[in-house]
Amino acid sequence: MGYIGEVVQQYREKSGLSRSELAHSICTDKYIYLIEKGERSPSTEILRLLGNRLGVDLFVYYEYLDCLDPIRVREYMMQMNAIRKNNNQVELMEVTLEAKKIPDFNTLPWKYEVVLNELSYLVLYEEQPQEGIVKIKAILDSVDRKYMDDLCIINLKLLLSICYQMVGEYAQSRYMSQRACALIKPKSCISRYAQVTVAAMINQLTLNLSLNKPDTVIEIGHRLEKYQYYMNHLENMHQTFFYLACGYYQKKNIQESQQWIIKAINFLLIFPFPNDVHFFRMNPLFNSLINLPQVTDELRDDFLKMYPLSSNVKCNKY
Repeated sequence: MGYIGEVVQQYREKSGLSRSELAHSICTDKYIYLIEKGERSPSTEILRLLGNRLGVDLFVYYEYLDCLDPIRVREYMMQMNAIRKNNNQVELMEVTLEAKKIPDFNTLPWKYEVVLNELSYLVLYEEQPQEGIVKIKAILDSVDRKYMDDLCIINLKLLLSICYQMVGEYAQSRYMSQRACALIKPKSCISRYAQVTVAAMINQLTLNLSLNKPDTVIEIGHRLEKYQYYMNHLENMHQTFFYLACGYYQKKNIQESQQWIIKAINFLLIFPFPNDVHFFRMNPLFNSLINLPQVTDELRDDFLKMYPLSSNVKCNKY
């Protein structure tokens, strides 16, 4: 196992600080030397003070200490997670190809992140769900049991659920979604699981919308909205609003549907998500929703100006 001193040393050298300068009023420069060599484990207080001086939260690196290059691995993981929120499969693949150049992403468990990204590209960009089903099932069958609760493996199960949706095997899709949700539910109030929890609930929304179950869509949509506000995880609110608009429209509750589609449009005018709008346009309800009476001409025009029909975007459909 690695040690936190490696991270301290890298940031100290990046900051241009000597050991004496880093240690000043905190500890001795010899103690810094011993930390960097892995011969001392600093207390949480000293680690906090060193992090303050270096301008970095050193505690976030503990889960990466088995890596040969913990700083770069974390940097790539932060990039990947940010891109996944935007459903940009092309950009995600570009970052993945770069990440594969460092040894850590060619060994477990980080190799699973590469596999997940490659399969997401295959399924969601190249639109090859049948091939995705075969490959994901093979991976899940071979995963070491100690990794079964890993976020990456949970995401693979959600991706398999999406594959089944794409080929119309809704019973299998629901089964895989339920398996993923069973792993997520006990941890859903932990911040690092917020993104996958939201992804799982959006997966349930798309499935139930396809099955023409508006009551279920509305119930899940309202639970998701509350969860996103509770966890302060607001990046995908436009999707929640859109599915609620769809659910109420299917229920012929036009008044409620109008309110939710207006919220979705306003959100998308502030925070651009062209990939998701491309997906929304493929929904047969989209044109009806944006032409509802309370959607003003000005709002509609602003939206269409920002997201023109000619926009050549290919993205995650589910």
